[in-house]
Amino acid sequence: MTNSSSTAAPAWSEIERQAARLEKASLLDLFAADSARAAKLSFEAPHLIADFSKQRIDGAAIAAFGAL
Repeated sequence: MTNSSSTAAPAWSEIERQAARLEKASLLDLFAADSARAAKLSFEAPHLIADFSKQRIDGAAIAAFGAL
């Protein structure tokens, strides 16, 4: 029986690549590159507002997690 780990998945390499790319990015640059960033990376639920726009994440990074 083999032990499968998510870090061994091919998609994990893409997540690491996205992390390295975003590690160097400034939030000012991310907001400048996408004027709709706050709307795209925020959501509301009853009594909750989550705003991920102020984190070093973007659509490509989210897609990489989705592939995992």
